[in-house]
Amino acid sequence: MSDVPELPPVAALPDHLAGVVAEAVDGLEGGLASPAKKRVKKLPLTKHEALTFSSRGIYVDVETAQLRCSCNHKPSHKWDAYGYTRHFTFKCHKKYEEERLDDAERARLEEAKKTYQRMNPLVEEASLRKRRKTDKGEKLLSVEELRVQEKHWMEMWKEAKAELKQARDDLKNEVDEEVRAELMADIEGLKRRKGDWAKLLGLNEGQAAAEVTL
Repeated sequence: MSDVPELPPVAALPDHLAGVVAEAVDGLEGGLASPAKKRVKKLPLTKHEALTFSSRGIYVDVETAQLRCSCNHKPSHKWDAYGYTRHFTFKCHKKYEEERLDDAERARLEEAKKTYQRMNPLVEEASLRKRRKTDKGEKLLSVEELRVQEKHWMEMWKEAKAELKQARDDLKNEVDEEVRAELMADIEGLKRRKGDWAKLLGLNEGQAAAEVTL
């Protein structure tokens, strides 16, 4: 025989406990509720994919190259599509859209998106040997595709070079200190942009200059 004593019937329990135990037994007989399924997280969106939400406040920080939301400027680079749509329901974001997302803000976000897309074409960007994924696997870019890509990068490098030269010429002739400060800030930004295009071309500045004369 088992040494475990039998539990008293529910009816023998004090009145203030009998109802509680009876409800618990009914719940067990009815079966336990199945636990909620945990959402399977997908891969974070790429910058190009995330910028489809630019009109909602998403942008790429030029200093850190991180995705952020304009409502609080916190990083969002780890979010999948669900993460973004869920964030847009939060009170802080709704307040941003109601109070700050005006026409000027939308224009700023659109310009930021276009600038990123211009600096980072959707075609794979690291080098001439960069592989591009396809539905059936991977393949090398064709010779024609490489030429088009290189031509675009070189045009952007030349454009940045010309703007940089113009800004430096303007600085030499400017005497207003406030305007000079703005020009100096523009020059630093143009130098970074010019350097970025040179990196995409796989050239240092000396090589890029020589490339223009070819």
